[in-house]
Amino acid sequence: MEKNLRRLPLEGLYNARELGGFPTVDGKVTAYGKFVRCELPRKLTGGDLAYLKAYGVTRSVDLRGDMEVERIPSMLRDVDWAVYSHVPMFTRQAAFASQAEGGAPKPDKYAQHPATAFIEWGQLYVNMLEEYKDWTCRVLDIAAGEQGVMLYHCTTGKDRTGMLTALLLSIAGVSQDDIIADYCVSQVYMRPVYLELMELMPPLYDEEGKPLRPTIDSPFFQTAPENMRTLLDHLNETYGSVEGYIRRCGVSGDTVARIRAKLTE
Repeated sequence: MEKNLRRLPLEGLYNARELGGFPTVDGKVTAYGKFVRCELPRKLTGGDLAYLKAYGVTRSVDLRGDMEVERIPSMLRDVDWAVYSHVPMFTRQAAFASQAEGGAPKPDKYAQHPATAFIEWGQLYVNMLEEYKDWTCRVLDIAAGEQGVMLYHCTTGKDRTGMLTALLLSIAGVSQDDIIADYCVSQVYMRPVYLELMELMPPLYDEEGKPLRPTIDSPFFQTAPENMRTLLDHLNETYGSVEGYIRRCGVSGDTVARIRAKLTE
């Protein structure tokens, strides 16, 4: 199977995208057929599963928390052609999923309800990568060791998935502008999923007891460029580079070199 498509033609995934095809600052190009990012694989067709198997996917990495995984398992968890790895960044439940019907909101520190418009997402990303350096180490070790195609996802494929993508592309030498541009695409491809998700969510309530309903323009559904720029600027200013942050997490130089060799050609 030829691997030169940035967006994979799948019926049950809207945001399945390759990390191949990006120019690097040293004149190389990121390799196709190494890493695929996507949202939760929950509606894969038989044709989708056959495509991913033929594409060479040998590992699926689920970045969601324990309760998220229990509530909606990935359809790739039990296939016999790919190893399933659960590597949660955090284990807490999303606020909208833990709220009892009609009850008081139970906001989670990192997985907020889409109706909340006050979150500074860039700073949230900074806080997450600073707090969960062990996650960075674990997931990059897996990425370096996988021989086939590694597919990875969270729920919407934009936040935890977007941060891991930024780390991988940075290791390969992709420019910050290209990393930010890739991050922004998710809100375009995920629109049909977001519209469906909005209908399923119980509302949060304001101080007067009035329900807060999300709209498609809620910050939760956006992948604004300033979100990723805030994160990358922080890592560069605090650690000298994204790789400097990665090494501070305990990731070895050998792991970084293996990812770079794997992802560039």
